Amino acid sequence: MNFSAGSDDPEQTYVNGEKICEGLIDRNWVRDTDIGSFDAEGGEWVAIFAEIGERGGECGYTLRVEPPPDDHTLNVVAAPAVSYAGKLTTTWGNIKEY
Repeated sequence: MNFSAGSDDPEQTYVNGEKICEGLIDRNWVRDTDIGSFDAEGGEWVAIFAEIGERGGECGYTLRVEPPPDDHTLNVVAAPAVSYAGKLTTTWGNIKEY
């Protein structure tokens, strides 16, 4: 599977605990700026975790998976986010398949 992430400010993306994408600079969002890959066997579920930093202004994150998952292989579960004292509030957005 090939992954490409885009973020407004830093991001690190992990699959099954292995870092596959990383962009550690302050930036405006542009899709597909950080590229990675991960090998998975057919029928195997993988866990995707993303850390997204926010250093002021807008915040955004996108992840493209190639080949794209179908309705039977995509299961999205969100976990609660934690904000540190004095930092901007963390919010969750919607995940859409394009």
